[in-house]
Amino acid sequence: MHRNTIGDWLTKYELTKYETNSIDGLLEIKPLGQPKGQRSLVIFDTSFGNTKIIAETIAKELGNDTKAISVIDFNNNELEGTDLLVVGSPIIDWKPSEKMGNFLVSLSKDQLKGFKAATFDTRVKIFFHGDAAKKISQKLKEARAEIIVQPQAFLVKGKEGLLIDGEIEKAIEWVKTIKTG
Repeated sequence: MHRNTIGDWLTKYELTKYETNSIDGLLEIKPLGQPKGQRSLVIFDTSFGNTKIIAETIAKELGNDTKAISVIDFNNNELEGTDLLVVGSPIIDWKPSEKMGNFLVSLSKDQLKGFKAATFDTRVKIFFHGDAAKKISQKLKEARAEIIVQPQAFLVKGKEGLLIDGEIEKAIEWVKTIKTG
């Protein structure tokens, strides 16, 4: 009788990053990152670099087969083979940036059918503010994407300031919810 080894199982399911935990003599194996073959795309716009920092953090945490791309460099071919789409923009005049707005308007009704998606924005912490992430989320839903987590806001210090301390760590934690979504 042939017995499969853990290595055989990991190869079969193409898992390259994993964590093991032994509980009461049983070995639990948890994949880290995405299964091989799943592709994610992070599309962002940025005014002062903060949204780009968050987008690149998200892409890094999602795993090897993830690309972060500026909305101005995006073309529809980028969507080919993509399973997960994460889209983010700074809030400008209470809504996503103009470049992001143009991208969202260009999406056709069923263009994102079968895609999972998540959205975020960067904003100044004030009492009244816009909500670009929710507006992006709505447009992705209209293109038939499945929104898998609540939109997320990341805070900056003043209009042209840096990210508030702890926002990178918040992005890393948010990606964990995306992975389980």
